[in-house]
Parts: sequence; C-alpha cells; structure tokens
Amino acid sequence: MPHPDQDLHLRLGLLDDRPGAVTATITGTSTPIARALLSLHGFEPLDEATMVMARIDREEPHYAELTAHALRAEGVRVDITPQLHEEIDTEWTWAAKRARQHSGGSPVTETGDPPNTCSSTATS
Repeated sequence: MPHPDQDLHLRLGLLDDRPGAVTATITGTSTPIARALLSLHGFEPLDEATMVMARIDREEPHYAELTAHALRAEGVRVDITPQLHEEIDTEWTWAAKRARQHSGGSPVTETGDPPNTCSSTATS
C-alpha cells in the first residue's frame, strides 16, 4: 500500500462530543489513502474529509485506539481528542475487568466489581 504524505493528519474524536460514535477528520493531500486505511478499520464516509465509526457493541473507543496505533504505524499523524481519550481510558478499565472474568481470574459482578466474598462456616 502506498505510504501517506507527510502533511496527512487525522483527528479522532467523539461525534458531537458524545460516546456512541467516533469521527475521523482528515486533512492533507493523501485523503484517498487515509480513507482507505480508515475503511479497513470500520470507518464509513460522511463527506470528503470526515469518516465515522459506530458499532453495535458500543466499543468504539477501543477500536478507535487500535485504529490510531495502526495508522501511526503507517506514518500517519493522529491526534485523539481529550473526550475520546477519557472514553478510551474508561473502556480500558471495563475491558480489563471483563478479561479477568473470562480468563478465570477473580470473578466480577454485573457492575464490574469483585463480589463480596464472605465465608461463613456453619456450626452444628
């Protein structure tokens, strides 16, 4: 795949500063390359300079972070807004708790917290 020009820049942020969808705003001369790279990561075009990712599983922040890493590896300059960073950090905490639950680590309740594990012994 061709490498993007040095002036290519992406800004990842929340759509209307709310969780639920992530936008990618593209600036620079390698717009077709950026659009192709973003499409590979689940983004859909809104217009020539904006693409959006919305997922049914509501894990947009996690996938936006993966996208940023992949695009940076291709030489694209990527900025992430503070609001999206906050969602990524929140998502990471949630994902870590879920991973512990599924890996056989300490169990996690529906709220994501370890259950109250009081042991009691019955006396006869």
